[in-house]
Amino acid sequence: PSPVDRADRIEPSDLRLLSAPIDFLIAEHYRLRDVLALLDRLVHGKVRRWDETAGAILAYLRRDLVWHVEDEERDLFPALLRRAKRTDSIEAAFKVLSAEHQGDELLADAVEEGLAHAIKDKAARFDSTFVSAARSFAENQRRHLAWENVLILPLARKRLSATDQRRLAVRMAKRRQVSLPDRRGLAQALAALKAWGAGP
Repeated sequence: PSPVDRADRIEPSDLRLLSAPIDFLIAEHYRLRDVLALLDRLVHGKVRRWDETAGAILAYLRRDLVWHVEDEERDLFPALLRRAKRTDSIEAAFKVLSAEHQGDELLADAVEEGLAHAIKDKAARFDSTFVSAARSFAENQRRHLAWENVLILPLARKRLSATDQRRLAVRMAKRRQVSLPDRRGLAQALAALKAWGAGP
């Protein structure tokens, strides 16, 4: 594929990273970052195959992003609350993130609806309501990513025990209906993750 075609794709989750669940969450944050950039380009008509791009974003929002929010709300946040020390002062951050996750559902619904209508009508036309929802959704998600990358995930790596992380990994794999991978491919996956994070 050409560089343009590759830029219009959403990379699949690297399931090898499930055995290192915090790194898997980091990878999912990179994926979300790329999806948001792709959504921006779609809104501005800067993708080559708008219908395929819209379909890929729609599928991501309906499945992968739902899984990711559940990973955090149902598993990561409760585990970290159990392990955090009083001096970590993490409760307020979780309350803000959880409340914003709920508000984001409305924006995500509006974005999904706009994408679905465009695909159904076979016309790359997005009204002002969709454009506004897409921009607000992207802005909120980028703010969440910043919070989580700077505060939540580093603290999770510091506070969660090996048993906690194993339990988190098992639940995340179950959510995706896959078996938890062994660690044979983990080093290669982590190297790929590091290169991805260092990219543009």
